[in-house]
Amino acid sequence: MQSFCCSSVLGQDGWSVSYQHERICALKGSSVDMPCTYSYPYSNRVETTFWFVEETADLAETPEYKGRVEYRGNKEHDCTLRVRGLRKSDSKTYFFRFLTNRDKYYGQGGSTLSVTDLQVEVNPATVTEGQRVTLTCRTTCTLSGSPAFIWYKNKLPLSTTNMYNNYLQFTASSEDSGSYSCGVRDHENLSFPAVTLSVRYAPKSTSVSVSPSGEIVEGSSVTLICISNANPPVQRYTWFKNNAPKSTSVSVSPSGEIVEGSSVTLTCSSNANPPVQRYTWFKNSTAITSWRGSEQSYTIKDIKPLDSGEYYCEAVNGVGSGSSHSKLLNVQYAPKSTSVSVSPSGEIVEGSSVTLTCSSNANPPVHRYTWFKKNDTGVWQTGSGQSLNVSNFRSWNSGQYYCEAENKHGVHNSTALSITTKGGQTEVILTAVGITACVLLVLLAVLLWMRKSNFRSKSKEDTGNTEQDKE
Repeated sequence: MQSFCCSSVLGQDGWSVSYQHERICALKGSSVDMPCTYSYPYSNRVETTFWFVEETADLAETPEYKGRVEYRGNKEHDCTLRVRGLRKSDSKTYFFRFLTNRDKYYGQGGSTLSVTDLQVEVNPATVTEGQRVTLTCRTTCTLSGSPAFIWYKNKLPLSTTNMYNNYLQFTASSEDSGSYSCGVRDHENLSFPAVTLSVRYAPKSTSVSVSPSGEIVEGSSVTLICISNANPPVQRYTWFKNNAPKSTSVSVSPSGEIVEGSSVTLTCSSNANPPVQRYTWFKNSTAITSWRGSEQSYTIKDIKPLDSGEYYCEAVNGVGSGSSHSKLLNVQYAPKSTSVSVSPSGEIVEGSSVTLTCSSNANPPVHRYTWFKKNDTGVWQTGSGQSLNVSNFRSWNSGQYYCEAENKHGVHNSTALSITTKGGQTEVILTAVGITACVLLVLLAVLLWMRKSNFRSKSKEDTGNTEQDKE
């Protein structure tokens, strides 16, 4: 019981009522005292005393209180009231009133009574075996002092180290399922609502019984019954007979496309009794000999194109073995090993036709090829498609050519291939004519020089002969 002190009303000329507790908290079904004192002038004589609530009627005469209230005071100064068999509906404010041979008086303020029961709260609401569970004893008002709580399971008191606390904690097991309630010491006669704790757990204590028992005669009817303890009840029973692994299969995680550099796990599943003892992994029909090849799951980290292939597993138990169907690992990757080839090979004659071909290793295949040409002045895109054809190849087509291969995982460029041309027939003819002209010009110049020299020599002779004749 919780109480709060105190409420006192002092009237004029010595009239007063004092309630020891303003607020009182009491358990449903228990009894409670409401201590009270009153005073009045000495010249008066008390004739009638009673308690009331909303109306001024005497509680002792009110049907809902009749037989449950007892005035424990007197007609002098004590006005204590006792209420037995408390109900939730008794939660009200109570007032004392008295009448004398000369006057009447009641004390304002009153004592407010709150009636509570005990409710058990389970946290968490759904409990699974192995979980930590807390049961808390709740009240709607605060009981006085430090009440000692008592815990009950299936109506029997529990003896635990913290049984006097308003909470109970434990790690749940299947044996903890049951009906729990709480009470307060010295009020063991009171009962409060219980809560059912249902601990969920996986099937256990599973066994098989045979009907009829004893010897089984060939041709007779036999029934096997599977018995198991579980909460919630078993939803599905599966029967097994000793057998070699069957329904063996391989699953790949993650599913979908496998890209170079990612991590891939293959898992072998098999139905076997007794359980599978050993797994063996195969790639392209060859056993994988590493330690990873003997586990139920086979993981390839940083997968490479070389890891592509057909994988399957073999499961073995004491009865036999079973193999799965093959699962194809198709590792996709960006273009690589990109290169350029030229046709025709060898010297390229000016005016001829030249074809450049781009080759690249990619999965999925390259979906776009782009051609580039570079020289001293820069880089230009010159075409698209796996092949680039240049007809009537000229000297200005010379340069360094490379291609770019692309698929959805990336791009890759080839190294540049330098292509130059050798002069053709036209160039040879023009060169020969030029040389001939030069030779003729030189010969003509020599002839003219020789002719001029001969003319000068003849002139000198003629002059000499003339001078001799004169002599």
